[in-house]
Amino acid sequence: MLNSIENYSTWRDYFRTNLEKARARRHEIVHNGFRSLDIPEEELRVYHNIGSFVLSRMSGYLQLGILEGLTSLADIWEMMPLLVCENKNLKNDVDGTIIYTFKQGMFF
Repeated sequence: MLNSIENYSTWRDYFRTNLEKARARRHEIVHNGFRSLDIPEEELRVYHNIGSFVLSRMSGYLQLGILEGLTSLADIWEMMPLLVCENKNLKNDVDGTIIYTFKQGMFF
């Protein structure tokens, strides 16, 4: 379904790469200390936006799991692929909201 989005693989790679960069930055901060000036503002903005989208979507899937009767985080995590696949609006959300926001440079 998502593969039908124009340039989806390019965007998928963009998000994966930036999540890995954010993880590496976190590692640097934990082990070497942190000063906000050490990370360029534009880079922080990208991480913030990706994180905001991840947080809101994961919160929604967590709520859905609870409504489906799942009682532990481990159960919800195990069922996450099914919860995501059941999202009838997934393609529109990814293309029309997330990718669109990044294409337009509409960062928070």
